[in-house]
Amino acid sequence: YGGRAVDVWWGQNRGKLERLNNLTVMNLPAAGTRALAALIRRTMPLQCSIQDGQVWMSGESGEAQIEPSTLYGR
Repeated sequence: YGGRAVDVWWGQNRGKLERLNNLTVMNLPAAGTRALAALIRRTMPLQCSIQDGQVWMSGESGEAQIEPSTLYGR
């Protein structure tokens, strides 16, 4: 999902999912997921670094930064 579709999906599923105590629902911005998709290869060694709420992925074909936001959970 991306853009407005996230809001629609969350609105439809929020009530059911908020009953689960051990669940975290994250929203990944469209730009970050597009950059991550560009890294995909049949065989792909990736490096991942998580710091200060940001996720950095890098591979042979480039890098991607994703700054997720929490919809529910910690």
